[in-house]
Amino acid sequence: MDEKLKQRLTGTVVITLLLAFFLPMLIDDTTDQQKRSLSEMKIPQLPEEIFVEELQPMPLNSPERVELSTNRHQSEYSLLINNNRSEANPKKPVAPKAVLVRWVIQVGSFASKEHALKLRDDLRAKKFTVYTAYFKGMHRVRIGPELDKRRAEKTLQMLAKKTQMKGLLMAE
Repeated sequence: MDEKLKQRLTGTVVITLLLAFFLPMLIDDTTDQQKRSLSEMKIPQLPEEIFVEELQPMPLNSPERVELSTNRHQSEYSLLINNNRSEANPKKPVAPKAVLVRWVIQVGSFASKEHALKLRDDLRAKKFTVYTAYFKGMHRVRIGPELDKRRAEKTLQMLAKKTQMKGLLMAE
């Protein structure tokens, strides 16, 4: 084939591919679709009267009470109706849930921030999780926190082995 004919055919193929790719973008008006989709996404506001409703407290001596179910096979809440409840036999109060306690080991308390940071860096080099806390003019160096007291006690023993330092185990 002639060289000019090859160039013309190659140019024609390239232009045809470009038109096939870009022509739908030029003809299709996507801004109208975007405006329509944005207007469709507008959520109407809820009427004010929904939020005005007030809850009435249930009297303590009411025959109907809702308690948390302890049986996993039942539904999460069960409705208990106690028609024979008397004032002489009141229900025992529920014990409060346990509070999570964090355990830390206080290694030192310094007036100088530089000394506290030096000890912190030394302990970090020995693979301890250490932080400093400022309280009432003192910079405290602490290891932890741990949620398990036994793990904190093991960390305290490792501190004594690795550094020959005594720490103070305390709840935070």
